Amino acid sequence: DTDEISYVKVGIPKGKIFIINPKGEVAVNRRVDTKSYTSLHALVHGMFPPTTCSEQEDFNSWNFWKLPPPVFDI
Repeated sequence: DTDEISYVKVGIPKGKIFIINPKGEVAVNRRVDTKSYTSLHALVHGMFPPTTCSEQEDFNSWNFWKLPPPVFDI
């Protein structure tokens, strides 16, 4: 219970909180559902898509926020 409360407090949606009890049962949204690691692996990829994504180089955060080089008078 305290784990779920903590995760909700920091903004994690209840449907994405997986609690594994000492018996190895997985509870999502307080519903206990025993799954194999293979099915959990597939579920995780569906709920948490990969963070790597392609972005245009002209508009990525580095190019948008980087500071221009300083100008020196010589």
